Amino acid sequence: MVELRLDPVAFDSLDDDAEALLSSWDVQPGQSVTVGQEVGVAELVKASVPIVAPVAGRIAALRVPAGASFGRDAVLALLEPD
Repeated sequence: MVELRLDPVAFDSLDDDAEALLSSWDVQPGQSVTVGQEVGVAELVKASVPIVAPVAGRIAALRVPAGASFGRDAVLALLEPD
């Protein structure tokens, strides 16, 4: 299983305890994705940051629902690689 996380670089200019908001998912569990495909959007301090698939595969689970906040190292979703 591959854990999808927001690129930690997005948090670099923020406080250590900063959180982001998961705006939306563009995929559902069971849906196939390709490498680099945008699968959702997170918002950090007035900026939208795409969440992208690091490998091709199938979305196994969405761990953080749209509208929920999450921290720097949160696992946002699980992806089963092809």
